[in-house]
Amino acid sequence: MGACRKELLDHLLIFSADHLEAVIKEFLDHYHHARPHRSLELRCPDPAPAIVQLPIGAKIVRHDRLEGLLHEYAWAA
Repeated sequence: MGACRKELLDHLLIFSADHLEAVIKEFLDHYHHARPHRSLELRCPDPAPAIVQLPIGAKIVRHDRLEGLLHEYAWAA
């Protein structure tokens, strides 16, 4: 809960119970699928499939979540 409060709730105004539920659901998806964890050697608890070979010259794209409060990075397709 500390990470949710520090990284999310301290930076947002919550307007209703439905808004809070939607925000926490989005944060938990980010937390488990995209956010690196130091205790896991900067891996995610439920990571995407590993890329066997990195594309040469490929670009990295940033995806913003929760109006830019959270950022995720991935190889461009």
